[in-house]
Amino acid sequence: MEEDASTSGNTNISPQLLNEWIEIQDSLKKRLITDDQFDWKLPPMEDQDSEGIEENQDSDGEILKYVGGVDLSFSRNDSLIACATLVVLDISTLEVVREDSSITKLRNPYVPGFLAFREAMQSTKGSLKPIFISVGHRVSLPSAIKIVKLCGRFRVPEPIRQHTIINGCHLT
Repeated sequence: MEEDASTSGNTNISPQLLNEWIEIQDSLKKRLITDDQFDWKLPPMEDQDSEGIEENQDSDGEILKYVGGVDLSFSRNDSLIACATLVVLDISTLEVVREDSSITKLRNPYVPGFLAFREAMQSTKGSLKPIFISVGHRVSLPSAIKIVKLCGRFRVPEPIRQHTIINGCHLT
């Protein structure tokens, strides 16, 4: 991701540090594998809105059982205080099987554009509020879209929705 440090709009971070982050991000991006390289199978989709999503049933692996979501919440009083929450769900029932939260003081402020390396927009038919889905390391975009759709009781994927509900840190 090419980003000009001088036009990032963030005055709380040094241009040198921002340039260092850009270099690290570019280095990691070169190592990113964007095709499916996993030993498990994705569960079959029951939804008709799964066109263009390939099934990987030729894999000998077990069917994916758990899916996790990680999110950050920030304090309204101090933008350097954040709560990281992990929520793990059983993908067949979307029931929470594990959650963990931790409060931390960030050393540097949040800078937009440094949480993901590649993103693609996918919205359901008739939706005016798109959901942004990112490829994962060794997970293709079609597989990532399918996993998100498997986690969809509501507009927001269930692991992230549960983060909002659980938010073990209760930041103010």
